[in-house]
Amino acid sequence: MAEKANWTTFTEEQVQQILRLAATGLKPVDLCGRFGVPMIIFRSWQARYGMPDMARESELVRQLEEENQRLKRLVADLTLEVRNMQMRLEAVGEATPRSSSSSNGRGDD
Repeated sequence: MAEKANWTTFTEEQVQQILRLAATGLKPVDLCGRFGVPMIIFRSWQARYGMPDMARESELVRQLEEENQRLKRLVADLTLEVRNMQMRLEAVGEATPRSSSSSNGRGDD
């Protein structure tokens, strides 16, 4: 992108590149000086195009947080299910006598 270009000749892609630079933390006043864009035009670009990358990132973060919560619930449910199964197995193991004469544990030697 040519610096100090006539601000009326910027393409939509160039405008979005300038807005992305602003999203990285560069000051709008510095960008306006660098590209020869009046601050009022820069603000109108922000209003018109927004910060598309920022919006997508915040939506992605929201989706990831929701997925994280869903997975945490799934892990908790599965952990509870495993503990219940272990308790049942222990209860069954205590209720049935074990055969000590079997070497393979099935009693069909």
